[in-house]
Amino acid sequence: MTCCCRNQTPLRNKTLLSRAGVATQWILPGVALAFVPKCPGCVAAYVALWTGLGIGLTTATYLRWVLIAICVTALAVLALSRLRHLRNLNRVNVQSSELEK
Repeated sequence: MTCCCRNQTPLRNKTLLSRAGVATQWILPGVALAFVPKCPGCVAAYVALWTGLGIGLTTATYLRWVLIAICVTALAVLALSRLRHLRNLNRVNVQSSELEK
């Protein structure tokens, strides 16, 4: 069974692995954004702990803002692609209901 829009399989026929992949795309940026440290000193400490490299507070501040920008951008791209997908589904449903009349 396929959908009428570009031969895509409906959600109920998708495998558990593909559904988990979609959920992971949303969860990873959200969790990363939630766990970004609020102070540059903590960012510098985490970098030193994980890599053994010491960075200054100025560099840690920029690194923190870059991490936040990456997470917000990833979430925005996912949200826009989901909205586009829903809009296309709605358009196909409206067209198919008009054809049935």
